Amino acid sequence: SKAQQTDYWNFIDSTYEDLELVIGYSLGWDVLCSVMQYLPFTLGMALIVILGNVFSQENTANMVPILRATKQGRSRLLWRKLVVAAVIATTLWLVFQLVMLLAVSLTYTLKGAASTAVRYSGLPSIYGLSWLRFYLIQCAFSYLGTLVFALFVCCMSSVLRLRLSMPISLVLTVITGFPIDRFCYSDHAFSLLDKLRALSPAQLMAAYPTLQVYQSYELGQMIVQLPYMMALAIAAETILMLIFLHRREGGK
Repeated sequence: SKAQQTDYWNFIDSTYEDLELVIGYSLGWDVLCSVMQYLPFTLGMALIVILGNVFSQENTANMVPILRATKQGRSRLLWRKLVVAAVIATTLWLVFQLVMLLAVSLTYTLKGAASTAVRYSGLPSIYGLSWLRFYLIQCAFSYLGTLVFALFVCCMSSVLRLRLSMPISLVLTVITGFPIDRFCYSDHAFSLLDKLRALSPAQLMAAYPTLQVYQSYELGQMIVQLPYMMALAIAAETILMLIFLHRREGGK
């Protein structure tokens, strides 16, 4: 829209006006940030396998009424399970990040951390970030997105038995987690489907388009840029899924 175009040019002008370019070899950082787009197909699949039975096993065995009648059941048991799920998701995310760091450092080196991040088109980052700051911000989004994805797996486990929740979760992850990379070939705005996919748990985990290009959502008279929209999605989806799990698993 015209409002988005105006916001885009104002944003570009404010970023590039006083930007001091730092040039240097930084291919390793480029690869490290790009490879995150495939996390739904590695880390995501691992979480589905590990957390897929966290609630469904009890539902299958009809143990829920008994557990809710115990002193340590209901909300206490729910929050303990969620803490364990968060610890598992955090541990796996750190392992995957360390493996990627090690592989990239040995293959391309991690020189050029202070160099200005460069977009796919060869232009400087629209946020004026160095590669190190670019990577750290993307990691923050990816980690929080991973926790959201773990909650999504828990919700699927609560609703369906394992033999249904696992294949359905896998299919949804493949569909929504497929890399959004069409912006690499044009500066066109995301399609409606891409805008919706960008806010899905799988894409929040990948966090790939977050800082790559300018994208925004027009909400009435308000323009919300993609990073802020993703942050809102992380908060909203976390709250909604926690409420859902509390009502299903933590109630009396």
